[in-house]
Amino acid sequence: NGSSAHWFKNNGDVYHGGNGTIAGNATINGTTYNALYACNANADGGDGSSGGHFTNTSSGGYQGRAVYAASSGAFDIGMGIYCASSGATTNYAMYAGSGNVYIANNVGIGLTGPNFPLSIQRANDATTIGGNIALNLNNTSSTNNSVISLQLENGTGGGYGCGISSVADSASSPKDSSMVLFTANGSNHLEVLRLDHAGAATFAGTIASKNITISQGSGKITTESTDGGSSGIVFGRSIDT
Repeated sequence: NGSSAHWFKNNGDVYHGGNGTIAGNATINGTTYNALYACNANADGGDGSSGGHFTNTSSGGYQGRAVYAASSGAFDIGMGIYCASSGATTNYAMYAGSGNVYIANNVGIGLTGPNFPLSIQRANDATTIGGNIALNLNNTSSTNNSVISLQLENGTGGGYGCGISSVADSASSPKDSSMVLFTANGSNHLEVLRLDHAGAATFAGTIASKNITISQGSGKITTESTDGGSSGIVFGRSIDT
């Protein structure tokens, strides 16, 4: 098309090709064109067609790649891969199938210069509670009291950290959910605070082996002994004698 060092048509015709390094301009049918693209592939085969299809069936060694892309030119912005999709009913600029996705550096959603492993930014004038949701985690299980959690883990391995869980009250009413704050207690998650769907708060932690419960609507703070001892509320300083 006048701007490729290599140009392939879907029916297999190769207008300019060859092995080795691809650089410079392309000469097609005696005419030389500037090489804007080192390789330009076009598919017009309909359903399931691909502009490029690459496979690596070799084995052995440490690492194998079907495609390697890198940009090292002196640009203001360099991109190893640029993806775009439009015109379909559902468009994916990038679709990852089987296998994990590894990203070595930072990821920015809504911003071009992220300073953290994951940064999400958006401009929204919503002022209502629950509005302007930037990150949504959803558990589609139909089991009663199903949980979806966000965990903050320190150290390596173990799989335990502090976090927040949303607990569905029932499978028939998943919109009624409690929020639970939990900590990492060795190899367990320890519930510390629970807010039910109506806003009632239950503090599940222990102070001097006495549970503290704060109930909405009662207008009071009560303490309940779990070991048969006395209970009460003390304000001030406790001094051992």
